[in-house]
Amino acid sequence: MDKMQTDAKKRRKIAAVSCLVLLALSAVELTIGVVAYQMVHNINAGSFWAVGGLLLGSILALVGVYNKQEGGCWMKTGIVCLVLGVILAFIGAIIDGVTASAVSKVDLFKCNHSDTGLANCMASAGCERSVSMLSTCYCCYVTSQREANCAFQSVSLSEIPSFFSGVKSCSDVSGYINLLWASVAFLTFSLIVGVVVTAMVSGYRNLVAKIPRTYIQTIQRSPIPAYPTSSAYQPVVSPTPTPTPMPTPQHEEVQKTSRPIPAPRNSRPPPYAPPAHV
Repeated sequence: MDKMQTDAKKRRKIAAVSCLVLLALSAVELTIGVVAYQMVHNINAGSFWAVGGLLLGSILALVGVYNKQEGGCWMKTGIVCLVLGVILAFIGAIIDGVTASAVSKVDLFKCNHSDTGLANCMASAGCERSVSMLSTCYCCYVTSQREANCAFQSVSLSEIPSFFSGVKSCSDVSGYINLLWASVAFLTFSLIVGVVVTAMVSGYRNLVAKIPRTYIQTIQRSPIPAYPTSSAYQPVVSPTPTPTPMPTPQHEEVQKTSRPIPAPRNSRPPPYAPPAHV
């Protein structure tokens, strides 16, 4: 029993530390993802949502580990969230990786920036087109390589993007690429740590479930009221002695019991009979 409890304490410490590490990684990835998502308006990359499951799962698992045997439900819910978070982190890493790879292929030195949103491609493509948003970095050489000139397009699986809206200059796109690769790295690292944390918390939960609970017997006492009850205000009445009955004389009892018999109602006197002559 002592060996099992020692092993449980060691696993509890390792599980708690791993949950804190995953919590810190998820917070950093959440910050990077939000910044990358808001940097370029026409490209919805920066998978900040991918660490939602890992963030919630690490918090629930940490609460369950802290509560030991009473935290079984917390750990079980945290494990489910961690599994979903690992899947989401894998998907988010793929999305950010594909986007960063496509944006990295763009030669930003051949691109121009427009504050009004008007793309002037007369020199390379022989056209001029208004882009939908202001503060746009557009690349005319990318549109000239396509069948339809001046066909500005965002990132896709088959083609590289030809404009980046919402940036102050084309050099901001380089920082955007670095943020995407950083997001991929943190998502991959968080994914690996999430798998380790899931295994640690699950093993600790199974070990704690085997340890029998010890109960301390306590004497249950009735609670003392904070204020005096109504019985405290009632006066104490001493019991009065019951009087012993005195013996009564026998003639009094006869007089009490003997009562005159009332005459029957509607009774008639007997008929008159003359005396007989002798």
